[in-house]
Amino acid sequence: MKLLIGVLGIDTEIGKTVATTALAQHYLQSGHRVHIDKPVQTGVEADSHDPADIDTVHRHLGTPTLLSTSEGQRLAPTMAPRDASTVTGEPLKTAEEHIERWASYTRSTDVLIAEGSGGLTVRLTEEGLTLWELIKRGGNAFGIKPMLILVTHSGLGTQNHTELALDHLASRNQTPEALIISNPQPDLQPQLHAANARFLHDLALQHGIRSALELPHVSGNEVPAIPHTGKYAPSPS
Repeated sequence: MKLLIGVLGIDTEIGKTVATTALAQHYLQSGHRVHIDKPVQTGVEADSHDPADIDTVHRHLGTPTLLSTSEGQRLAPTMAPRDASTVTGEPLKTAEEHIERWASYTRSTDVLIAEGSGGLTVRLTEEGLTLWELIKRGGNAFGIKPMLILVTHSGLGTQNHTELALDHLASRNQTPEALIISNPQPDLQPQLHAANARFLHDLALQHGIRSALELPHVSGNEVPAIPHTGKYAPSPS
């Protein structure tokens, strides 16, 4: 494994999975082996036929030979992982368990993309680590510097929530490589989208983020694509 990428969001249901899929597609098109991992999937029964985030990835991308996927664990309640763990009585996996899983993919993977659950401060492990803290620990174990992608949206509330998220990361000396602006609402007013997109582009510059890129709305089995992905997505070669 040459790249370890964490995809975080300012909230739940804002387009993290679609952004993860678009990022994977960029690397797949370049001939790289990609593994997508969801450390904790909540809101889906372990043996359910209801689609999980990994299923959404395959709905868009199919099953190309260079793509593999995994989940750390599934918890049925539609809740934050720690709360779902409390309700079900099933403990969250430890950071060591997740890193051991990732290590098993290193020989067959060039790029590992880990997608968070909910917003960026949500705890995913028994010790209480967020995704960013988990991939930092993984990066130390693998001797590589992890990359952070923050996904936001262009609807109401984004200006406040995105600025708070970036301030939170800055207080921990973390700067995302890119801010991806998703548009998960096909009926979003164009003026609202344009005004918020301008604000988010300016906010990214203020925080020293290399790229702020807009992810168009996708539906059905469309393959999502983020324009100019190469600006922030380094080659693992």
